[in-house]
Amino acid sequence: MTTKPPRYSENEEKRLTAMAVANLAIGVLWILLYVLGSSAWWQLAAAVVFLGLGVVLLVDINRQRAKRTQL
Repeated sequence: MTTKPPRYSENEEKRLTAMAVANLAIGVLWILLYVLGSSAWWQLAAAVVFLGLGVVLLVDINRQRAKRTQL
């Protein structure tokens, strides 16, 4: 059974990790805005989108990192 090489280089991995953390931070800020009074449904929807993107990126990066350590 052959395995595919990792999709991301180490520099790309660092850049994507920073992007994922930024997405998580933006999602948390949208939730804070929602909770602190300007309750609009679209703010909650934006928070869910940004948090989801951050989590998906982190999961993908960790999966690729695991592949690299197996090789």
